[in-house]
Amino acid sequence: MRGVGALSTATPFPVRLAAEQQLASLGEAAVPALAKAALGAATVRERRSALRALGGTKTKAAIEPVVLAMADSPDPWIRLSGRLAAEQLVRDLPAETAALAKAIESSRGRETDPLLKRLR
Repeated sequence: MRGVGALSTATPFPVRLAAEQQLASLGEAAVPALAKAALGAATVRERRSALRALGGTKTKAAIEPVVLAMADSPDPWIRLSGRLAAEQLVRDLPAETAALAKAIESSRGRETDPLLKRLR
């Protein structure tokens, strides 16, 4: 998907934000490319942008990559972006995300970064 390249750190910030919103508006069609970027992009910034876009897709397909980023990343900012994306999905898909809500609470309980522990 071409729009994912706009999440690069070489892209000006306003353009990157617009790309996140545009990709999120594509919904399920954007999830495979965003999941790939969220879990394996070259920079933390790109991964966080992809996670924000995944949170805005309003689709169940985004849950798995968001949970993986929230649980498995050694970077606290990626974990935070994953948690924020998960919380957005819970708000947008309340009937389908009971397990995701539990994963968010579990993530909060496992958090080791002092700054992120304070964010409730």
